[in-house]
Amino acid sequence: MEVGFALYGYLYSLWGKLRELRFTMDGNAVRITYWIASERRIVLLMVFRKTRQREGAEVERAQQAQKVCEADHGPAEHNYDRTEEESS
Repeated sequence: MEVGFALYGYLYSLWGKLRELRFTMDGNAVRITYWIASERRIVLLMVFRKTRQREGAEVERAQQAQKVCEADHGPAEHNYDRTEEESS
């Protein structure tokens, strides 16, 4: 059983709707920026390896990507549904 609250401590709010998932992979600090769109859809924006104390440029790139995504892209055409996968 998956429990969403198990991710507390790894999820951070950056600015407005912009969020960040922080974790370590192969000894490297990795960040995935995302935002939660309508209908509980999670939109992944960027993945980067943390190299400095403050990653301002990466956060700014993610903010710009989110703005473009909201302004220029319509609703998602494909949704991943785990229940469909599990029933096959």
